[in-house]
Amino acid sequence: MRVPEGAGTGKAKVTLSLSGWKGMTVTSATYEVPVEAPKAEGKADGGQPAEKPPAAKPAEKQDDQAADLLRAQRERMLIEEQKLTQVVEAALRKARRTYPDEPEAALQLLRTTLLQVWDHPDVSERVRNSLLGRLVATRRGLSQEK
Repeated sequence: MRVPEGAGTGKAKVTLSLSGWKGMTVTSATYEVPVEAPKAEGKADGGQPAEKPPAAKPAEKQDDQAADLLRAQRERMLIEEQKLTQVVEAALRKARRTYPDEPEAALQLLRTTLLQVWDHPDVSERVRNSLLGRLVATRRGLSQEK
């Protein structure tokens, strides 16, 4: 990795984020990395050619941290999907119950729930499409009962 000219040696904090990843929220991660002075090219002090530094290997600890972050994000996503599924199921039950007496209120509940599902950032596209399909089908079914 190139270090800006004039940067000192020591440790630097580097933050990795993927804010532009569509359809998914990825938690950023901050790491401390060592910053070393550049090594002189050409010959070493004894007139011998300078050895090339070994290829940089990713640190296992950082790999484990990244894997843990991804696993945690997947788990958060599953929990959010379960919560949203429960919200949708409750809204569908309530809309079916209230439609005979208050059709406008039932349709408004379905509309509000549909928007909540549509705008939720922490659910997969597959789950979102499934829940939206259920809401639309129920709304259609209730509207045809008139």
